[in-house]
Amino acid sequence: MRKIVRLGNEKRAVLDTETDSCIYAEQRGLDPEHRQGTDIFMHLTKGGQRVFYKLVWSLYENDVDYIEVVSEEEARKILEEKSQWMSKEDVEVVKQIFPDFFEETA
Repeated sequence: MRKIVRLGNEKRAVLDTETDSCIYAEQRGLDPEHRQGTDIFMHLTKGGQRVFYKLVWSLYENDVDYIEVVSEEEARKILEEKSQWMSKEDVEVVKQIFPDFFEETA
């Protein structure tokens, strides 16, 4: 899925779930708990700016998938909510994007 978004100063970015870095993808399946979900992606612009976005998807017939840009803070919050379901591979990808993500701060 693709979406063109405007970044400040009249700059555009082309977000593409096929080529951008998928930080976390929820499991898809036929059982009800795996028929809808939110995946988190990061797009790196030509200028080196990181653009985070979520792909909200559904396997239900009349639902429409969509892309929405989110802040880095919101991306982290969504990942925190999903952390209990992350595989070892997911954890490694998250650590590459956010090296301090799994460090305790309390």
